[in-house]
Amino acid sequence: MKEELYASPISQPSRAVYWLCKVNNHPIEYKYTDSGKGETRTETFLQLSPIGKIPVLKDGEFVLTESHAIMFYLADKHGWESWCPKDLKIRARIQEYTNWHHLNTRRSSEIFFNQLMVNIGRGTPAMEAMLLKKHKVISDMFRILEFWLRHGNLYLVSNTKPTVVDLSCYNEVVQLEVMGLLTDVQKDFPKVAAWLKRMKDVPYHDEMLAPMGKFFRKFKLSANIIMSAVAKSFKNAFQVLTPVREYGVGKRVTRVIWDKYAEPSFWEVVRIRPSPDLKHGKVFGRFTFRGKTDPQVKRMNGVLKKDWSLYEA
Repeated sequence: MKEELYASPISQPSRAVYWLCKVNNHPIEYKYTDSGKGETRTETFLQLSPIGKIPVLKDGEFVLTESHAIMFYLADKHGWESWCPKDLKIRARIQEYTNWHHLNTRRSSEIFFNQLMVNIGRGTPAMEAMLLKKHKVISDMFRILEFWLRHGNLYLVSNTKPTVVDLSCYNEVVQLEVMGLLTDVQKDFPKVAAWLKRMKDVPYHDEMLAPMGKFFRKFKLSANIIMSAVAKSFKNAFQVLTPVREYGVGKRVTRVIWDKYAEPSFWEVVRIRPSPDLKHGKVFGRFTFRGKTDPQVKRMNGVLKKDWSLYEA
């Protein structure tokens, strides 16, 4: 009987467990569970796991929660020793990381979620206040990761192969990269930057992250659009637009936070009335800035190509 994994590809811990199964060519029955729609709070799910969170592993009558426990269980059961070595010291390092993970690396998801909500205009004052501390949180976290990668270690607890902790950590940290929050990582944390690059070469990396593209499209965003670094370039902002022809005239396409100001301010990209010569591929876009306490509206107009990139001036 196959084990059943109740999970969602949007869940970072779920992705780590799924990735572990994929790299070991292990068939598992994937039970898609959408926590955003309340599927983890249903009576049926809570009977399975009163914790009400994913991922959950069901192996016959045995039910297990918490991604790290699930990965340890699967690795030990199926003999995936390279992913969860039995060497006493390496195993101790794995346990050290998994205990540290929850109040440190896991905060990446908090930053990711708050930044996403602010970027799409659903942020709250509490979210904005938390984001003011994001660079310190990331710096403190990466300082420890850099320390663990000392002595030439290629991975967090091993100098030869990735382990379950690399899968777990990477799924948290990669979200910050997608958000454009790791622009200085190469300069400030070169070992972490090299580790991130190596993790992209782990088999099934792209398949594991592919659902995130669908997630961004759900919010009418793309990885490029929501990168805060792009928002700092006023002139080239139109160049990151993906096709959005389903939008009506005058509707907002996206908004991205610009961290240059002490209080968050927003750029809004909107589509305005197409020009008469639309048949020649000309559509006008408008780039709007509104300060939270500044009633003034500042705009930049540009002529867009058919692929919605900006014509060079």
